[in-house]
Amino acid sequence: RGRLPVIMSGGFDWVDVRDVACAAIAVAETAAPGRKYLLSGWWRSLPEVAKSVARVSGASVPRVVVPRAIAQACSPLGEAACLLLKRQPLYTSYSVHALAGHRQVSHQRAKAELGYVPRPFEQTIRDTYLWFKEHGFLAGG
Repeated sequence: RGRLPVIMSGGFDWVDVRDVACAAIAVAETAAPGRKYLLSGWWRSLPEVAKSVARVSGASVPRVVVPRAIAQACSPLGEAACLLLKRQPLYTSYSVHALAGHRQVSHQRAKAELGYVPRPFEQTIRDTYLWFKEHGFLAGG
């Protein structure tokens, strides 16, 4: 909707659900019983994600990047205000906390044993954007 005024620092390991589904099938068909795998994709910061979305959609990128520590300190107030206004919070204390952890997630075992290779991050962004557009979830779509 183009109404994201600010974005936080921090990020996640992003993985395409299609890659996870294919790996789950490969595990069911070929993996030894009890074998466990991490199915990571690509670590990207929220500002990097916003830039990727902007390249695909033409949307503008929020100009202000709030340090995660400030967002963490302010998130309880934002959650309380949203509760009073009966709105869904944009960020929660939990979601802000999640931006700080597990930057190095490795899918090397899944790659070696299952042939798992996550598709390029930009492809996931493009395909996700097109799906939301085709299903009417975007303004003007």
